[in-house]
Amino acid sequence: MNILEITEVFYPVVGGAGKIVYLSSSGLVKRGHKVSIITRKDKGLKENEFISGIDIYRVNWFNNFFALAVSFFNIVNFVRSFLRKNNPDLIVFNQPFSAFSALCVRDLAKISKIYRYHSSWFEEFKVKNNIQEVKISKPLNILKWIILSPVFFIMKAVESFALKHSDAIIVASQYSKEKLIRFYKMDGNRIHIIPGCVDTDVFKPTENKQDLRKQLNMPQDRFILVTARNLVPRMGIDNLIYAFCSLSKTYKDLYLIIIGEGRLKIKLQKLVGKLSLDNLVKFTGQLKEQDLVKHYQASDLFILPTKYIEHFGLVSIEALASGIPVLGTPVGGTIEILDEFNREFLFEGTDAEAIAKGTGKFLDTFKGVYSKEKCREFAMNRYSLDKIITRTERIFLENIKK
Repeated sequence: MNILEITEVFYPVVGGAGKIVYLSSSGLVKRGHKVSIITRKDKGLKENEFISGIDIYRVNWFNNFFALAVSFFNIVNFVRSFLRKNNPDLIVFNQPFSAFSALCVRDLAKISKIYRYHSSWFEEFKVKNNIQEVKISKPLNILKWIILSPVFFIMKAVESFALKHSDAIIVASQYSKEKLIRFYKMDGNRIHIIPGCVDTDVFKPTENKQDLRKQLNMPQDRFILVTARNLVPRMGIDNLIYAFCSLSKTYKDLYLIIIGEGRLKIKLQKLVGKLSLDNLVKFTGQLKEQDLVKHYQASDLFILPTKYIEHFGLVSIEALASGIPVLGTPVGGTIEILDEFNREFLFEGTDAEAIAKGTGKFLDTFKGVYSKEKCREFAMNRYSLDKIITRTERIFLENIKK
């Protein structure tokens, strides 16, 4: 196959969507397929690059609503130019705006198209602007809704156009499939569930946990909880901190590591100080993948405290492949992962009390029961790169126009 992926984010830019596209592309290249990537050009990155057998083309389009017109024409012109010189069998879209822009190129009509649905553009925008609910008691919330309603309408229309002009859709979970059907009245037969994958050659347990802790300046004598999230409201890090505060009063050996960056970082650090947890909570900032792996390997338990919207949760299977158990809130794809691993590892809710209760139950009942071998075996049996690439390859081949 000759495959063209169009994606807003791609290696080395951090993010679950970009990582999925990279793992899929590099895996398909190893099987003899040709893969080209058209992606956004971020600061400091080359316009053209060849990485892991993948041809990468970076285009100036902007992560800014007010620069959409410029971005639209840049994408259209580049895709048109690319198709004059190349003849892909299949085009894979990953985000609605770039898909919509590319679909305005007439030559795409004769090429097979698949949309890989990572999340809903308009829904995430609503959550980001904290207006997922309109409450009569909050006039400012209502005003914000009125002002931004046309934006929601446009975003949803663009996403709908991209989805309906694709021959097939790939989602990572049943949760995502049900959302698509509910939002856009999609035909479920067009939607294929292919979960996220993990490179188990990279994410793997260590035999030298104490040495790693010394290297990373982590306490040797603590039971270490870890999470890796963008520090934004929907990720629930504030609830995790409150839960940890409650737990630390009963379980005196706990320590919490928070990996990631985001607009709430300073606010969360102040919360840690307010709760007198400075000596028990560490913010690492964003980590490179090799350092992320080390932090998983050196920790004892991963916690995913998402408040809302979790289409899959790549970090969960990366932690499991690294040999540590995972607890999570009952949101989206996390339910599907932990339902198979151990349903008791799902919290009863998303609030701090539920997180504290579920973590306490783990510490009392399951601490030391789930070996690193058992965690890794689960990840390898269901989410290994080879298994997921096989499923992806099959769907791609089935949808190429003869």
